[in-house]
Amino acid sequence: MKLLNISGLSLLLSASSAAVADNVRRQYNNGTSNASVFWREAMIHNGRPGYLNSEDAALYSVWRDVRNSTFAGGVVADGVTDDSAAIQAAINFATGEVLYSRSGTAAQTTVPALVYIPGGNYLINSSLQVPVQTIIIGDPLDPPVLIADPSLGQNAIIYVYDANFGLQPTTQFFQGLRNLVLDTTRVPSNVSGNGINIPGSQASSFSNLHFKMTVGSQHLGIQMYGPNDAGGSALMIGDLSFYGGGTGIRLNNQQFNFKNMTFDSVGTAISVHHVFTATLQGMRFINCGLGVDLDASDVAGSISLIDSSCSSTNGSISNSSASIIQTRNSTAGDFTLVVENVKNENCGATVVDVDNGSALLRGSVHGAWVMGPIFGDGSSNTTSNQISTAPYANGTSSGGLGNGTLYNSTTAGRYIDVNRSALVTDAHGNYVTLGFPQYEDYDISQVSNVKSDFGAVGDGRTDDTVAIQAALTTNAGKKITFIPSGTYLIKQTVFVPAGSIIVGEVWSVLNAAGPIFSDEANPQPMLRVGNPGDIGVAQFSDMLFSVSGVLPGVILVEVNMAGESKGDVGFWNSHFRVGGWVGSGNIRQKYTSNCKAAFLMLHLAKTSSTYLENVWGWTADHDMDGGPNMNIATGRGVLIEATKGTWLVGTGFEHNALYQYQLVDAENVFFGMQQVETPYWQGPGSPNPAPNPWSPNSAYFDPTFSNCGTDAQCTMAWAMRVVGGQDIYAYNSAFWVFFNHWAPGNYGSSIAQSAVAQTSCGTVEAGTSDLFWFNIDTRACDYVVYDNNRTQTRQVNAPGSWGGAVGAYLA
Repeated sequence: MKLLNISGLSLLLSASSAAVADNVRRQYNNGTSNASVFWREAMIHNGRPGYLNSEDAALYSVWRDVRNSTFAGGVVADGVTDDSAAIQAAINFATGEVLYSRSGTAAQTTVPALVYIPGGNYLINSSLQVPVQTIIIGDPLDPPVLIADPSLGQNAIIYVYDANFGLQPTTQFFQGLRNLVLDTTRVPSNVSGNGINIPGSQASSFSNLHFKMTVGSQHLGIQMYGPNDAGGSALMIGDLSFYGGGTGIRLNNQQFNFKNMTFDSVGTAISVHHVFTATLQGMRFINCGLGVDLDASDVAGSISLIDSSCSSTNGSISNSSASIIQTRNSTAGDFTLVVENVKNENCGATVVDVDNGSALLRGSVHGAWVMGPIFGDGSSNTTSNQISTAPYANGTSSGGLGNGTLYNSTTAGRYIDVNRSALVTDAHGNYVTLGFPQYEDYDISQVSNVKSDFGAVGDGRTDDTVAIQAALTTNAGKKITFIPSGTYLIKQTVFVPAGSIIVGEVWSVLNAAGPIFSDEANPQPMLRVGNPGDIGVAQFSDMLFSVSGVLPGVILVEVNMAGESKGDVGFWNSHFRVGGWVGSGNIRQKYTSNCKAAFLMLHLAKTSSTYLENVWGWTADHDMDGGPNMNIATGRGVLIEATKGTWLVGTGFEHNALYQYQLVDAENVFFGMQQVETPYWQGPGSPNPAPNPWSPNSAYFDPTFSNCGTDAQCTMAWAMRVVGGQDIYAYNSAFWVFFNHWAPGNYGSSIAQSAVAQTSCGTVEAGTSDLFWFNIDTRACDYVVYDNNRTQTRQVNAPGSWGGAVGAYLA
């Protein structure tokens, strides 16, 4: 671990990652060796993209160390010599333009790059451009410092945007930055020197970054602006720290989950320019002028600030007139705000009304404070879900919540007593969060390469089932299983035993294939993580789970295992992709909604306990490697039956036919921001109204849509379906519907946000209790939450955000 001391700010860059490693180290026989060299640097670098011919494979290297003289002579790293050209050369080496010039094919997924920057000081006088399928990582044992030359002006040190392939910010997938210090202190204070610009979307990974800016300056840590100032459609960013500057983050995106960030001596920590919904989780504001500014926005949507703190110890920046949150103009009536478990130590008002400067909320908040429409189902189980105009004393309040009673407060908040289960919280009562695991204090001798040690090929054509299984069985409880970049065909279920750590490289692909996965009446998992009742460690990072063709009987991942400690079983920056790339096989020739490409993406079974962070489940609507739009009917997104503790921090599931998220008798579940899109091909005119083309399978609790009758806007996939269960805590649901009136060859016209394109997005069935669902945002849905008319939780009754904005739904 590397302890940095930057302008008085002590930053343990790898602390959160080490916390994950601490959880698993006890189960490894050889413990830890306090490595002096990062194991990734010492590893044999034999990752290659799948599906390359031998000529291209010989030219290509996924791993690029910027010291290599091949890259414009290599870097100098003295903080004086410009290193921009060398680093950019490493990023650009053997890109798609080179590899595919012979065929003229634009292929995104076949050009992965892991660009490695060791410790040192790197002067940057030209913005580094980062394309898709690229991750830049620094050495976590000695994080490199990238220093902005004054000549950069307002340009970012790193601009994470790919101008190739005709991409827009909302289609910039699979990019990342890790273990970097971004230093703008040489840029004049009156110039908005910028650390990074990241106008990207899902499957982007930004973690373990520190921004060093001049105190009192106009410097900006993170901005999110692509061409025409457009932002993207992202999921999660976390484990960041900011020192100095005028603004820490300028938020411009459709949705986001911010996690575990520290802002020290920053003018405004988070300035919201444009967002429809966002969870701000684990924010620490220290001596900042303002924590969250909503008044700077054109759209603020719904904001949740949870498990956060503000402290002021010097009067030079913070003072008694400062505040944690400054609201958007309250007369707009188009946003909702949730403040929960926030500690205020000498930071002035907690929430200030920008209209008149009055304090809407003062002091620390122990329960939840909600500004916006509140709905409740009126069942006997809502007795503890009471609301009040005053804070709680001893967990109680006056005034109950009646059946369907609507509290619509755009100028005043209401308190809600949230009884958090101990199974989803840490020792401090916060929801559990964990850092991105890099296992940086493990020696190379504790890492096993599936290619070098077990003969896996990873070319997308060879059956690698036996090699992958042998690696996992042999390494369990002993070594990290490293899967180099590539595509590994899996033709039988692979069992992941307790004691497994699986690490990929720029999204190593496990690609299901073969007849065992073809029977939809008897679905089988590609990966089975433990057997029911197993206790232990199983962790995945930088992996991708996919299918090599139409496989109506495949469950991509099934989790049965729970851990001894919370988070022992987890997935970080690991995604599910069905269709939409060169490895999709015959899916690429099937453009109709009859294409039952996969049964279920992810099953969190009853005995499991799983931590998910930055996980995207995408049934493709377009082909990333060229080809027309497609209508794929993957059956289901994620099915959650778990009861022992489940955390979904910044996740998204899109375009699945029956549902994106389904909870059946689930207990002790936490959702940070969750993002959903309904399949584009559903709606009036579709030849396959839901549940078609699937036959509902009662063993998997499938919805039948029998309530819809002839309503073609009803027979569309549920965004989230809750069937029974208890102790469910959800924050910032982004339920988006973009198209309707399907016709052969196209999706029809885009639907205006105020219109109705789908009858219902969410549903809560009878028997569900202790459900705390905050900040539900919809686009073009009539019923935000359908509950058999126990309430009227409809977009027309809660307008705002991108169409509808509900402050809280309680059951």
